[in-house]
Amino acid sequence: MKMKNLKMMALTMTMAVVLTACGSKSGNHGDASGTDTDSSAQESSQDSNRKDSQDSNTDGKEVTITVWGEGEQQALYGDAFAEINAAFEKANPDIKIDYQWSGSFDSLTVAVQTDSLPDVFYTQGNKNTSLSEMAANGYLLPLDEYITDTSRFPEDALAYATVDDVLYSSLPAFFDYAVVFYNADIFAKYELEAPKTWDEFLAVCKTLQDNGELPMAYGGNGWLDRYWLFGAMAPAYMESEMVTWNEGGEISDYAKVKECFADYRAFLDAGYAGTDYAATDMASAQLSFTNGQGAMIVDGTWNKGLYESMNIGCFPIPGKDGKGYSQSGPSQSLTYSASAKTAHPEAVGKYLAFLSSEEAEQIMFDHVPSIPIVDGIAITDPVIAAAAEYDVIGQNLFGVLSFAGNENSQPADLFTNDVLPKLMTGEYTVDQALELFQKELEK
Repeated sequence: MKMKNLKMMALTMTMAVVLTACGSKSGNHGDASGTDTDSSAQESSQDSNRKDSQDSNTDGKEVTITVWGEGEQQALYGDAFAEINAAFEKANPDIKIDYQWSGSFDSLTVAVQTDSLPDVFYTQGNKNTSLSEMAANGYLLPLDEYITDTSRFPEDALAYATVDDVLYSSLPAFFDYAVVFYNADIFAKYELEAPKTWDEFLAVCKTLQDNGELPMAYGGNGWLDRYWLFGAMAPAYMESEMVTWNEGGEISDYAKVKECFADYRAFLDAGYAGTDYAATDMASAQLSFTNGQGAMIVDGTWNKGLYESMNIGCFPIPGKDGKGYSQSGPSQSLTYSASAKTAHPEAVGKYLAFLSSEEAEQIMFDHVPSIPIVDGIAITDPVIAAAAEYDVIGQNLFGVLSFAGNENSQPADLFTNDVLPKLMTGEYTVDQALELFQKELEK
């Protein structure tokens, strides 16, 4: 397969899809800086990005750097970044952080198109092609001279943040993936345990259904809502195939892919997700689970905080081989990139180095517990500990399909917007869905 050409259109399309690639929550948690954090940040970023200005931090004068956080994640990360930014400013009194929850498809796309990126903005590393495309087009500041000690981080973290052996993002310290959360009280009522195989998982669903319980709260209304269940299943069925696609190769046998399609469809046909999932969005599914109207839900470990009022457990999707499968996904909670045209590279470098520090990592973990991939952070939360009990770190299907595209083929777009929704509703048979999917990958 040919990799897609580095065009502005390709970059814009990539950003359109991936900037929503984590579950979102609304709310106004944690002013992350002492400045106005509304979403009209475009003008202030343009003022701070003038390369003809000397980095004032080098002569002891106070400078302000503009940071765009992921707008849809303010409720999740707001309190953490309020504390992180306060700690950074205390250690660096000559640098002020104007942290704005302004990162979105619209704002970042306009910023790229108008050459007005803020000093710093959140990124998702190698989960998609945007980091490599922005680096290739000269939009990003290389960070190797600022983040100099990477010895604490595993290879996966370094690969996430680098393009052609150059560091373009602060480094991820945590690992997140989609697990099956379950209502522990409902499980106890029917003497159920976390399943270890796919057949055991189906048996749990059948027991719940037979007792009048909805086995799984499932939102199928939005492309990302419906993706989580299938995306969690994919590594358990077609891991080797995804590895091949991720390396730019083609496969000759789609039997495992077909099996995954068929078992997804069979799960829905059995009624284990109820009957209204096509009209239900993720927020409604989360509310149903919280209210005890679904015994399980597939959701990201980053959303564990939504269920703090419940007695919950979790388990990775089990395969037919008895292994628990996660999906590769370093957390973007602390991963940010910098504009190549920032007027304050030294200040920006210090900030991004701080985001890669043990101090910032501990603060983030205290607010949003996740699975650490660096030493020094102990898991004390039993639910996160259970999430860490996976056997295989599998591929992330959406990321794989994004990289597998070329100028003639957009398999990620076809899968999420045509194949999966119509397989879900039964408009496509398994064979029809597979045929379309295979043809797109082989273009």
